[in-house]
Amino acid sequence: RRTGEIFSRRVITDAATLARPAAARQRLELKTQLERASRAFFELVKRGRYEIIGFEVEPGGTLLGKEFRGRLDCVLKASDGSPALVDLKYAGIKKYRDLIETGRALQLCVYSAALAQDGGKSRRGKVASGYFIVDRAKLWTPAKGGLSGAQGDEVIAAAPSLAEVWE
Repeated sequence: RRTGEIFSRRVITDAATLARPAAARQRLELKTQLERASRAFFELVKRGRYEIIGFEVEPGGTLLGKEFRGRLDCVLKASDGSPALVDLKYAGIKKYRDLIETGRALQLCVYSAALAQDGGKSRRGKVASGYFIVDRAKLWTPAKGGLSGAQGDEVIAAAPSLAEVWE
């Protein structure tokens, strides 16, 4: 509900082309996608018993001898205190599933490795990660080292863990 309210309020200032009368259908479609994605995302957080640490988080850490510089879309904390990462993508349902399944989700691996190093503690292999595709309200995560709370086909059984891909 709040997502829809915020969208309606902010579309005027943040996406003026969508506020035009001619864009009513496109505006409604995007609002519906965002509302559905918000519900699915927060249901995942609840099912996985995660706490949201933040969005656009800049972790510390050194990767391959260089300081990591970048922002992680969403960092979570599991009930056991271990970190988790959700990389948000607006679209690409097949692409991001294929990347995880074939062990080519390199961006997710780099982000997970950076989060594992955050604060100087090496937690390699202990960062649960996945892609959340907003336009489809769909999560993709590997079975090994994946996000808690993922359901059914969101868990890619044949995929290597992100820690294995990183290595």
